[in-house]
Amino acid sequence: MNNDRETSEEIISKMKKFISLRDRCESEIIQYMKKKRWNEDIIPDVVETLKNEKIIDDGRFARNRIESRMNRGYGPLYIKKELKILKIAHDTIAECFETISDDDFLDGAVDILERKLPGLMTRENTEEKLYSALKYRGFTDQQFRRAVKIIKNKYPHWAKRISGRDFEN
Repeated sequence: MNNDRETSEEIISKMKKFISLRDRCESEIIQYMKKKRWNEDIIPDVVETLKNEKIIDDGRFARNRIESRMNRGYGPLYIKKELKILKIAHDTIAECFETISDDDFLDGAVDILERKLPGLMTRENTEEKLYSALKYRGFTDQQFRRAVKIIKNKYPHWAKRISGRDFEN
Protein backbone atom coordinates (compact mmCIF):
# COMPACT_ATOMS: atom_id res chain seq x y z
CA MET A 1 0.00 0.00 0.00
CA ASN A 2 1.98 2.96 -1.37
CA ASN A 3 -0.61 5.25 -0.30
CA ASP A 4 -0.29 6.55 3.20
CA ARG A 5 3.20 7.79 2.42
CA GLU A 6 2.25 9.85 -0.62
CA THR A 7 1.52 13.51 -0.02
CA SER A 8 -1.51 15.27 -1.41
CA GLU A 9 0.80 17.23 -3.75
CA GLU A 10 2.15 13.97 -5.20
CA ILE A 11 -1.36 12.60 -5.61
CA ILE A 12 -2.55 15.83 -7.24
CA SER A 13 0.34 15.61 -9.69
CA LYS A 14 -0.56 12.01 -10.54
CA MET A 15 -4.22 12.91 -10.90
CA LYS A 16 -3.37 15.76 -13.29
CA LYS A 17 -1.49 13.28 -15.45
CA PHE A 18 -4.42 10.81 -15.28
CA ILE A 19 -6.90 13.52 -16.27
CA SER A 20 -4.67 14.74 -19.10
CA LEU A 21 -5.37 11.48 -20.96
CA ARG A 22 -9.06 12.43 -21.24
CA ASP A 23 -11.54 14.58 -19.38
CA ARG A 24 -12.90 12.93 -16.23
CA CYS A 25 -15.79 13.63 -13.91
CA GLU A 26 -15.52 13.89 -10.15
CA SER A 27 -16.88 10.39 -9.49
CA GLU A 28 -14.30 8.84 -11.85
CA ILE A 29 -11.53 10.68 -10.01
CA ILE A 30 -12.74 9.48 -6.61
CA GLN A 31 -13.17 5.92 -7.87
CA TYR A 32 -9.65 5.92 -9.33
CA MET A 33 -8.11 7.24 -6.11
CA LYS A 34 -9.95 4.62 -4.04
CA LYS A 35 -8.83 1.90 -6.45
CA LYS A 36 -5.24 3.06 -5.94
CA ARG A 37 -5.88 2.79 -2.18
CA TRP A 38 -4.67 6.26 -1.47
CA ASN A 39 -5.40 7.62 1.95
CA GLU A 40 -9.15 8.26 2.01
CA ASP A 41 -8.67 11.29 4.23
CA ILE A 42 -6.74 13.04 1.44
CA ILE A 43 -9.30 12.36 -1.31
CA PRO A 44 -11.72 15.26 -0.52
CA ASP A 45 -8.84 17.74 -0.41
CA VAL A 46 -7.39 16.48 -3.68
CA VAL A 47 -10.81 16.67 -5.37
CA GLU A 48 -11.38 20.18 -4.03
CA THR A 49 -7.97 21.32 -5.28
CA LEU A 50 -8.62 19.85 -8.73
CA LYS A 51 -12.02 21.57 -8.83
CA ASN A 52 -10.58 24.90 -7.73
CA GLU A 53 -7.93 24.67 -10.44
CA LYS A 54 -10.73 23.85 -12.95
CA ILE A 55 -9.01 20.58 -13.82
CA ILE A 56 -12.20 18.70 -13.08
CA ASP A 57 -15.54 20.27 -13.87
CA ASP A 58 -18.61 18.04 -14.05
CA GLY A 59 -20.48 20.62 -16.16
CA ARG A 60 -17.73 20.73 -18.77
CA PHE A 61 -17.43 16.95 -18.62
CA ALA A 62 -21.19 16.52 -19.17
CA ARG A 63 -21.27 18.94 -22.13
CA ASN A 64 -18.33 17.14 -23.76
CA ARG A 65 -19.88 13.72 -23.12
CA ILE A 66 -23.21 14.82 -24.58
CA GLU A 67 -21.55 16.16 -27.72
CA SER A 68 -19.40 13.06 -28.09
CA ARG A 69 -22.32 10.68 -27.69
CA MET A 70 -24.53 12.70 -30.03
CA ASN A 71 -21.80 12.52 -32.68
CA ARG A 72 -21.66 8.76 -32.23
CA GLY A 73 -25.43 8.39 -32.77
CA TYR A 74 -26.80 8.13 -29.25
CA GLY A 75 -30.06 9.65 -28.11
CA PRO A 76 -30.91 11.73 -25.05
CA LEU A 77 -32.20 8.86 -22.91
CA TYR A 78 -28.96 6.89 -23.31
CA ILE A 79 -26.80 9.92 -22.62
CA LYS A 80 -28.77 10.98 -19.53
CA LYS A 81 -28.60 7.46 -18.13
CA GLU A 82 -24.84 7.35 -18.71
CA LEU A 83 -24.36 10.70 -16.96
CA LYS A 84 -26.47 9.55 -14.00
CA ILE A 85 -24.34 6.41 -13.70
CA LEU A 86 -21.29 8.69 -13.59
CA LYS A 87 -22.97 10.54 -10.69
CA ILE A 88 -23.32 13.84 -12.51
CA ALA A 89 -25.81 16.00 -10.58
CA HIS A 90 -29.34 16.07 -11.97
CA ASP A 91 -29.23 19.89 -12.12
CA THR A 92 -26.01 19.78 -14.14
CA ILE A 93 -27.51 17.28 -16.60
CA ALA A 94 -30.69 19.36 -16.96
CA GLU A 95 -28.68 22.54 -17.50
CA CYS A 96 -26.57 20.90 -20.22
CA PHE A 97 -29.65 19.60 -22.03
CA GLU A 98 -31.43 23.00 -21.94
CA THR A 99 -29.57 24.16 -25.04
CA ILE A 100 -30.23 20.94 -26.99
CA SER A 101 -33.44 20.36 -28.91
CA ASP A 102 -34.98 17.22 -30.38
CA ASP A 103 -33.87 18.49 -33.78
CA ASP A 104 -30.26 18.23 -32.64
CA PHE A 105 -30.76 14.48 -32.19
CA LEU A 106 -32.82 13.99 -35.36
CA ASP A 107 -29.84 13.73 -37.73
CA GLY A 108 -28.33 10.95 -35.63
CA ALA A 109 -31.61 9.03 -35.58
CA VAL A 110 -32.05 9.37 -39.35
CA ASP A 111 -28.44 8.24 -39.95
CA ILE A 112 -29.01 5.10 -37.90
CA LEU A 113 -32.24 4.30 -39.72
CA GLU A 114 -30.57 4.81 -43.10
CA ARG A 115 -27.77 2.42 -42.15
CA LYS A 116 -30.19 -0.23 -40.85
CA LEU A 117 -32.88 0.07 -43.54
CA PRO A 118 -31.15 -1.66 -46.50
CA GLY A 119 -30.73 -4.89 -44.56
CA LEU A 120 -34.29 -4.79 -43.28
CA MET A 121 -36.20 -3.36 -46.23
CA THR A 122 -37.71 -6.66 -47.42
CA ARG A 123 -38.76 -7.85 -43.96
CA GLU A 124 -42.31 -7.58 -42.71
CA ASN A 125 -41.27 -6.19 -39.32
CA THR A 126 -38.94 -3.50 -40.61
CA GLU A 127 -40.42 -0.72 -38.52
CA GLU A 128 -40.27 -2.78 -35.34
CA LYS A 129 -36.58 -3.54 -35.97
CA LEU A 130 -35.84 0.11 -36.70
CA TYR A 131 -37.74 1.10 -33.57
CA SER A 132 -35.67 -1.32 -31.50
CA ALA A 133 -32.43 0.02 -32.97
CA LEU A 134 -33.29 3.59 -31.96
CA LYS A 135 -34.67 2.58 -28.55
CA TYR A 136 -31.43 0.72 -27.80
CA ARG A 137 -29.47 3.89 -28.58
CA GLY A 138 -31.67 6.01 -26.33
CA PHE A 139 -33.96 7.87 -28.70
CA THR A 140 -37.50 8.82 -27.69
CA ASP A 141 -40.67 7.61 -29.40
CA GLN A 142 -41.24 11.09 -30.83
CA GLN A 143 -37.73 11.18 -32.29
CA PHE A 144 -38.36 7.75 -33.82
CA ARG A 145 -41.62 8.87 -35.42
CA ARG A 146 -39.99 11.99 -36.87
CA ALA A 147 -37.00 10.03 -38.20
CA VAL A 148 -39.26 7.38 -39.78
CA LYS A 149 -41.29 10.11 -41.46
CA ILE A 150 -38.09 11.48 -43.02
CA ILE A 151 -37.03 7.99 -44.10
CA LYS A 152 -40.44 7.27 -45.62
CA ASN A 153 -40.22 10.47 -47.66
CA LYS A 154 -36.72 9.54 -48.76
CA TYR A 155 -37.64 5.92 -49.64
CA PRO A 156 -41.27 6.05 -50.82
CA HIS A 157 -41.07 2.55 -52.37
CA TRP A 158 -40.36 1.14 -48.89
CA ALA A 159 -43.04 3.28 -47.25
CA LYS A 160 -45.73 1.94 -49.63
CA ARG A 161 -45.04 -1.73 -48.89
CA ILE A 162 -44.75 -1.70 -45.10
CA SER A 163 -47.48 -3.00 -42.93
CA GLY A 164 -47.96 -3.56 -39.24
CA ARG A 165 -47.64 -1.03 -36.47
CA ASP A 166 -48.48 2.52 -37.34
CA PHE A 167 -45.77 4.67 -35.79
CA GLU A 168 -47.02 7.96 -37.16
CA ASN A 169 -49.98 8.28 -34.79
